[in-house]
Amino acid sequence: GYLMQFQSDILQTQIARPQNAETTALGAAHLAGLGIGFWYSEEELTKQDQTIMYQPRITKEDADVLYRKWTTAINATLAFHQGLDEDEA
Repeated sequence: GYLMQFQSDILQTQIARPQNAETTALGAAHLAGLGIGFWYSEEELTKQDQTIMYQPRITKEDADVLYRKWTTAINATLAFHQGLDEDEA
């Protein structure tokens, strides 16, 4: 949830994710249920879909500040990793 909210904030856009994170298992169960007639149509299954919506909670200006800090953190991580690669050589 934290990561989804962070992305929504930084991107300043709405993000939707399925409530059930095990979508592969759910898809297999849906196909099996359709195969044995437990569900009659794909439309019946889509009515059961539940999503969690994340809306930006910060201003565009605050998002820009967070994005710059995030970019700095990524660049520092890449520099650290490159330093490790040089030590191995």
